[in-house]
Amino acid sequence: MNENFNKLANSLKITESNVRYAAKVTGNETGLLLTACADTIQAQMKMIEYLSVKYETEKSIKNRLFEFVGRKGLIDEFYQK
Repeated sequence: MNENFNKLANSLKITESNVRYAAKVTGNETGLLLTACADTIQAQMKMIEYLSVKYETEKSIKNRLFEFVGRKGLIDEFYQK
């Protein structure tokens, strides 16, 4: 799953750089609009980074829980319910 977050972030980085380049070349109001779009893409990249960290945290909690249940020998009871 983390690989998917990385692919999405890389795709957005490329898009952001392309939009910023178009904003430089265009100028005027259109350039300002494109700069605002690039800033929005950058904010989305921060959100993806946050979600990636949150995903890894939840995954580690789940793994620790299964490790604890396995060590206590309760894994059969866990799956029976």
